[in-house]
Amino acid sequence: MTRLLRPLLFLTAGLALCTAGCAGTRPAAVHTDGPLAGPWLLTVHPVEPRGIGSIRTVLTFEPSGTGGAFEAHSRSGAVGDLAGGFRASMAAMAGGEAYTRGALVHVYDGVLVPSGDSLRVSGRLVTLNFGALTLSAGLRDGRLRGVVRHPTTGAVVARIDAEPYGGALPLQAYGALVPEARALVAAHYHDPRVLDTPVWAGFWADAERRMGGAQDDLEAIVQFRTAARPLALSHFWIQRASPERAAPVGDDGRGLTFARRPDGVAVLTCREFELAQAGPVIEAAFAEMEREAPSALVVDLRTCGGGDLSSMLVAAHLLDAPAAGGLFLSNRWWRTHDAAPAREAWADLPSLAEPDLVAFFGALEAGGALVMRVEPASPVYRGPVYVLTSGRTASAAEPLAHVLQTTGRATLVGAPTAGAMLSSRTFPFGEGWELVVPVADYFTAEGARLEGHGVVPDVAAEPEEAMERAIGVIGD
Repeated sequence: MTRLLRPLLFLTAGLALCTAGCAGTRPAAVHTDGPLAGPWLLTVHPVEPRGIGSIRTVLTFEPSGTGGAFEAHSRSGAVGDLAGGFRASMAAMAGGEAYTRGALVHVYDGVLVPSGDSLRVSGRLVTLNFGALTLSAGLRDGRLRGVVRHPTTGAVVARIDAEPYGGALPLQAYGALVPEARALVAAHYHDPRVLDTPVWAGFWADAERRMGGAQDDLEAIVQFRTAARPLALSHFWIQRASPERAAPVGDDGRGLTFARRPDGVAVLTCREFELAQAGPVIEAAFAEMEREAPSALVVDLRTCGGGDLSSMLVAAHLLDAPAAGGLFLSNRWWRTHDAAPAREAWADLPSLAEPDLVAFFGALEAGGALVMRVEPASPVYRGPVYVLTSGRTASAAEPLAHVLQTTGRATLVGAPTAGAMLSSRTFPFGEGWELVVPVADYFTAEGARLEGHGVVPDVAAEPEEAMERAIGVIGD
C-alpha cells in the first residue's frame, strides 16, 4: 500500500489543508436504515506499511440507489481547503472523479449484497492520483473487514477494518505531536549544527500550525510532509505504527529477483534491499552465474527505493579488491568536530564490512563515525556489468551504484538517482505514532555527499528505455 499511497503524499506534500475552523466537527450522519449508513471509522493496514503506516480516517456511507448500492467519502471539503492554486491541476490529474465531494478518499460503485450470515461489500476505492483500487469486504456483527486489491494484478495492497463512529473530528490532537517530534529530532538528528537555523525554526512553527488543523491521520501525515518541504530532506516523516511489517514487495512480492534473458544476459532486479530476503537471492544469483557464465550482468535499480546495508553484497561479488563503501557520520561526531574526517584519516576510524545493522548503529552511537568496506566475496563475477538507474533509485541503492561506477566495475545507464541518501531510524512517540529521523549522513570515498545530488549515469537514457539501451551497448 505504501507504494500506492506515496504518490498521494508526494502530490499533496506542498499543499495545506485547513488549519482553522475544522476542529471539533462531527462527521455528517446519513439518516437511513441501511446497515452501512452514516460515519464509520476506517483503519487501513497497508501490506507494505513503511512510509505511512496504518492510517485512520472517517468514511461517511450514503445509499446511492436501490439494491444495496452506496457511495462513501472521507471529510467533505478537504480538497477545497487546500491552499494555493493547485486544485484544478490536481483534479485534472485525478480525472476529476475523486473531487466530487472535495474529499481525499472515496468509494464509488459500492454494492452491498447478502452472503450467508453476513453481507458482502464491494466497490472502487479512489484516492488522489490513483484511479480506482478494488474494495472487497464483509459486514458482520456491525464490523466491516476486507481487503483492497490492485485493479489489474489483483494483488492485495491493504487490509481494512471499520466500525460505526459516533465521535467527533479531529481523531486526536495532532498538533500535540509536534513538540515530542522536536525533542526526538534534537536528540538524534545527524547534524545538530543546523537545528537552530531559521529554516528549522520555521518548519516547527509551520508543522504545529498545520497539524493543529488536521482532522484524521492521512491529513496529519500530509501536513507534516508539507511543512517539511523547505528542509529539502530525505528520510524524515511521521507515520502511524503498524501492527505488522511486511517483506519488501515487487510485482511478485519479493524485493529482488534474478533471471536469464534468451540472449544470455543475466538480470538482477532490485526493488528493495532487506538482508533476510536479499542475501539468499544475491548468493544464489552469483552461484548460478558462476555455473552458467552469462555474457553480461544487468543490475536493475530503476525502481529500487533503498533498504539496508545488504545492497553492498552485490558489490562484494563484483570486485576483485577491497573498496571503501563510504563514510557515515552521526550527531555524535558533529558535537565534537567542526569538519568531516579527511580521507587519509579513515584508516583510524571504526569500519564494517558486514550488513550488520546492530553493529552499524552501535558504532555510530559510540563514536559518531563509521567507514563501510566492501570485501570481495566468492564467487566473483568478472564479466561486463551494467547498472540501470532512474529518479526512483534511492537510499541504499545509491552507494551501490556509485561504488560500481567509481571503481570502473560497471557502466551506469539511465537517469540520475534520487539523491536521497541518509541513514534513518524509527522512533515511537505520541499516541501510536512513529517518527523517522535521519541519524547519519553519507559521504563517498571522494568526500562527496549523495544527499541532494545523486549519482549521474555514464549513459543518459530515459528510465523506460534504459534496459534496451544497455542491451544495445552489450551487443556492440
